[in-house]
Amino acid sequence: MIKESLKKSRVIYALNSFIKDVALSVQLARISRVYESKVACVPANWDRRNLIKMLHDRMRGAGVQQVRWPAAPMHIYCVGTYYDHEATGFLQSLARFGQLSLYYNMQGEYGLNPPIGVSAYRARESNSRHLVEHIRALNAERRVDCVIGTMTAQQLSVHALQSVRKMGIPVINMAMDDRLPVHWSTQDNVRMGFIGLVEGVDLTLQTTEEYVPRYLSEGCPAIYWPFGSDPELFKPSGDKDLDVVFVGNNYGKRGKLVDAVRAAGIRIECFGNGFQNGHIAGNEVPKLFARAKIVLGTGFVGHSSKIVTLKLRDFDGPMSGSLYLTSYNPDLQKHYEIGKEIAVYKTINECVEKLRYYLANDAERKTIGAAGRARAVREHTWDQRLASAVDLLHF
Repeated sequence: MIKESLKKSRVIYALNSFIKDVALSVQLARISRVYESKVACVPANWDRRNLIKMLHDRMRGAGVQQVRWPAAPMHIYCVGTYYDHEATGFLQSLARFGQLSLYYNMQGEYGLNPPIGVSAYRARESNSRHLVEHIRALNAERRVDCVIGTMTAQQLSVHALQSVRKMGIPVINMAMDDRLPVHWSTQDNVRMGFIGLVEGVDLTLQTTEEYVPRYLSEGCPAIYWPFGSDPELFKPSGDKDLDVVFVGNNYGKRGKLVDAVRAAGIRIECFGNGFQNGHIAGNEVPKLFARAKIVLGTGFVGHSSKIVTLKLRDFDGPMSGSLYLTSYNPDLQKHYEIGKEIAVYKTINECVEKLRYYLANDAERKTIGAAGRARAVREHTWDQRLASAVDLLHF
């Protein structure tokens, strides 16, 4: 109650946000310095051929079997985190590979139990035990061809994944939040995050390209692997009754951005914890994006005003066929032509001005939205992303 009360004070919230902004930059800089010498040992000419050799040698050395896909349908076991996110295309794509089994915790809920306070160790051990037992039982009925998930050492022990690999099952882990310093920390002499599980993982899929060498320096095969989207779920609609839509929880600088948009007289509907409309179920997001003239995004990490990362909406937004406007992130230039397939802003004022401009220029807005959709369908589907990863597991 005290925490929520303090959040309502603009002065205290701004001060807290500033402190967290500075702390994030300092922590990430320190982590980068730790990895400087390690990353320097990764050959400058490292390429796909090196990766495949490293991966296949790792799998053979541990007795991990290759996948049979595409010669035969796969049995994939997924260890998820947020059902609302993962059920908007990712899980549907996994199911198209054959049979999909999902991890449910001992309470029957989707995903691993979160580590909370003094019970963190018990939660991790409980998750680990339950995971291994479940996979062993499923594997006895029908071979599990691959385990894939968003697993961190906060939730799961490396020994659990090593046990899975001893069954001959390859393990793929998706590192999607590595710009958060907590994922590079150590607690009770245990390395946290995705990096803390590398000894039990065959392949890491990293959404932050410059962090790939960190995993390679630790002896873990890794590739740059951004998010994707589903063209059958996220698709255009002629009914554009919402000017601007934002989906995401209210934290960091997001509230300030939304307040500025509203103060400019622009109609914006926000969905997520902390916003007036509240949380929205994942299956409602595609319909909401389809109704939007503009899908608004922001790529900042936590309370930072400088550090950005790729977001799921960077692919779902354009896939919807609506114009996608988000904060500038140099990583976006690898995936879209800025100004022709998506639009970006560098300041809140620029965001407001671009919203006004595109709402007043229907033809240009629709042209960019259509081009963004075409690029996303052509290059950024979950089916393409997953096929590129699974294909590496075939000798």
